[in-house]
Amino acid sequence: TAGSLKYGLYEVFKPITFDAVHGQKLLSFLLAGCAAEIIASAVLLPLEATRIRLVTDPSFANEVFDAVPKLIREKGLNKLYSGLPTMYTKMLPGTMAQLASYEIFAMQAYQLCNAYGVQTDSTSRFVISTACALLASVVSTLCSHPGDCLLSEMNKADAKDSTALEVLQGMGVAELTAGLGTRLLHVVALVTTQL
Repeated sequence: TAGSLKYGLYEVFKPITFDAVHGQKLLSFLLAGCAAEIIASAVLLPLEATRIRLVTDPSFANEVFDAVPKLIREKGLNKLYSGLPTMYTKMLPGTMAQLASYEIFAMQAYQLCNAYGVQTDSTSRFVISTACALLASVVSTLCSHPGDCLLSEMNKADAKDSTALEVLQGMGVAELTAGLGTRLLHVVALVTTQL
């Protein structure tokens, strides 16, 4: 759900940001990705909180449609959205890097094909798209992983009453890069199949 919303909004925002920044492609891609992710994360957050609640407490409600309004009544919108800034530390850099780098890699690949006279039939377009998605997923993971580690640390029981900045100040490079190899494998597979 969030992926289709994010990618759809990205395509809507691209021409708007392109005009706004007077044709600066990289900046346009970054801004369009940022805007799309801000909206997608805001939509996803209550659904994700509901999913987590249903997994940890199956008796809370029968299904998502019952659980969302119940969770909103229980927590209130302010509490429900209190984790949004921390979620953005992961999602915004990752999405911006993923979408912008994919666009740049794809443009460069097609320029190279044109420069060397390589025909771009459906097979070569598939290979280019997949290779660019793979590279973009690596860039995305490297950019979003510190935010993911922060988000994980914030969700630990002993960090529940701390601010993101307080938790971040207590983390070192080792904590901000923990599990990077495993996450690279996961995200590479996920993003490559999505793009």
